Amino acid sequence: MKLVMNFHHVQAEREASKDFERGTAIEYPVDLYIQEVRQEDDSRAVVSFRLETTTNPEIASFTLSGDLLLMGTEEEIAIWTTTSGREPPKVWKHIYQESMNILTVLAKVVEVPFPTPKIGGIVIDR
Repeated sequence: MKLVMNFHHVQAEREASKDFERGTAIEYPVDLYIQEVRQEDDSRAVVSFRLETTTNPEIASFTLSGDLLLMGTEEEIAIWTTTSGREPPKVWKHIYQESMNILTVLAKVVEVPFPTPKIGGIVIDR
């Protein structure tokens, strides 16, 4: 199984006039949109996605979008794209994790505390 993540749009914005005090808790409420799997042929499928977040308090905003290409057998692709019991598809977790990695880099670039994943949301204490 081979996964290829392509980011088509990566954006980070921070207004210079908006600042925050050290020790301020910064939250990253994340909206993640994942489209249905598009089967290109027996060995390739594509999943498009978009992640948006604006920090709370409103200091910075971020947008990421792209595609995840899955290459493998039909069985391998099915394992990654179908639910297992109460668990979401593996592809959802992969898209979230890789997007959060990029979001962390962007947060460093615009000099805001970077997000740390936490169940039920993303909260940062600085």
